[in-house]
Amino acid sequence: MGTLAQRHAELLPATPARVSHSSITEHPVSELENGRVLLAPALRRAIAQHFPGFHQVADGAPGDFDGDGLEDALLYLSNRRRGIAYRQCTFLLVAFNQTPSGAFRPHLLARQPDPSTVYDREVHRHRRFDDYAFTIGSGTFTVEDDRHRSRQMVFPRSDVIIDSDDKLWFFGGGRYHGVRYVGDEVSE
Repeated sequence: MGTLAQRHAELLPATPARVSHSSITEHPVSELENGRVLLAPALRRAIAQHFPGFHQVADGAPGDFDGDGLEDALLYLSNRRRGIAYRQCTFLLVAFNQTPSGAFRPHLLARQPDPSTVYDREVHRHRRFDDYAFTIGSGTFTVEDDRHRSRQMVFPRSDVIIDSDDKLWFFGGGRYHGVRYVGDEVSE
């Protein structure tokens, strides 16, 4: 028979020792009804630890970018705050991959100047934060390498990130790779 705890433990499915389901964050980024973006505590800790002085700006995007079945997050971070000249501010595009322990491992994808310091000659104005955007999706993409050779890449899951500079980011071999995106459609 055993104790109540032993009988209860027999009814539960076995869980690998290193994976604690209670520490995994199901929704690292969520949007409230008022439009504000809420970050999970583990994600906020990762930002504070790895990017001191930076904070999340605009929307965040969840997704399983590394294909491990855990929800990851993609965020723009900024060190813009009162008292710092805009020309000294930086915007970072960071993918945070969730680990089985529930912590988030950051991967810096892009570092860009504060958009208000960049003059866009095509539209005759300084850039805005809205000019820094990203798309997440899946599908078949035409990409170009550094030697301007084009090829098709297929991504069946929603694991592709396309940033505002038309760079397509994907995770493989333990790190993110960036290639120049030149066309085709994105399935969201």
